[in-house]
Amino acid sequence: MSARELYRHRQVGWTMILSAAVPVLVLAFLLPHANPRAVGSATALIQHVWVVPAIVVGLVALLFSSLRVTVTTETLEVSFGPGLVRKRFLIADIEKAEITRTNVATGWGIRMRRDATVYNVSGFDAVLVTFKARRSIIIGSDDASHLKHVIEGACARR
Repeated sequence: MSARELYRHRQVGWTMILSAAVPVLVLAFLLPHANPRAVGSATALIQHVWVVPAIVVGLVALLFSSLRVTVTTETLEVSFGPGLVRKRFLIADIEKAEITRTNVATGWGIRMRRDATVYNVSGFDAVLVTFKARRSIIIGSDDASHLKHVIEGACARR
């Protein structure tokens, strides 16, 4: 029997995008205006070197610009941005799902905590998924209530 998709939702991570865009824009604005007498001959180099970190920050922002959660009759999958960073879990391994909240200290992106791995791009609403093996994940979502309901429905189908 093939898996049937029950849920697919993409949350745009404005927090991640803005966190990356602000420093890049500040550098882009300030460095071309650097005083050549204050920095000396290194000014030209500095004005061009900032591009490398800007590209790295831009790529990280792209990779973590959104979080897509897909639930099928067999799997729960979380993937970031274009889908290069993804993790798949079996529905059969899930014990329960419950609504939870994250905080600023929990952070955004992928966070390994002692009690759970967090997948989040923005906001504080989330679903705590506990597995039979007693490990847990926290999935940040702007649709947490519906996501919890779908996960519970998928688990009830097994």
